[in-house]
Amino acid sequence: MPWVGGGGTDLDSEVYVDFGASEPSVAVAPQISMSPPHKYVGALGGNVDPRGRVQLGMLYRIKAGDTPLEVCREALFGSREPVADPLKRRAVIELLVRIYCSPWNQALYAIPLENLKGYPREIDDYMSKYGISFDPVYQDNYHRITNGLRPTAGDGFKFALIWIPMIDVDRLDSSGVVTVEGMYHPDTEKGIGGLMIDPPREITDIGFEYVTRDRVGCDLPEGDFRRSLVAN
Repeated sequence: MPWVGGGGTDLDSEVYVDFGASEPSVAVAPQISMSPPHKYVGALGGNVDPRGRVQLGMLYRIKAGDTPLEVCREALFGSREPVADPLKRRAVIELLVRIYCSPWNQALYAIPLENLKGYPREIDDYMSKYGISFDPVYQDNYHRITNGLRPTAGDGFKFALIWIPMIDVDRLDSSGVVTVEGMYHPDTEKGIGGLMIDPPREITDIGFEYVTRDRVGCDLPEGDFRRSLVAN
């Protein structure tokens, strides 16, 4: 029986649900693209941890057995073990919100929360009405990008390749606040680096073969990240 989302009001609990009655609603992708390979074949190189660990400011390839709360704990604290400190427990939820709210993540993986059973109830406090399944229900965007193809939304049998936004770790350490405010990718010859709620330009410039919806992102305390993203 697959696991989806986080667990109720207990930030450390996990909820298992039976999808027999209703599958998560994911946009149906068109037929396999015949578009030519893009020029960013090596774009994943420096943006995925070579040991497969969860890192802030990097892409992460979800694995069997992963849960959102564990992934967020590893990104924030280097361990997947439950935490007792209320500030740390809240920080886990705050990071998950930003993973869900990343426009790039939403364009590829957004599932309405009403179809994502078992997600942490605290997510309801935010404007995001979409989450990401940690089950293998997506296209294989890791291999698509590796092979020179644009990432795509749509049903499949693989785990998501998600962006873990970079947060201000100094503010996290000093006051327990989770924010992407002031966190920018380095500037390149193409221009100013974007805010690190999304991947760097070598990833975002690839574009999309197909997107879940044309309006993505959230209005968060540190800024309004709602935007329109379209397939190329």
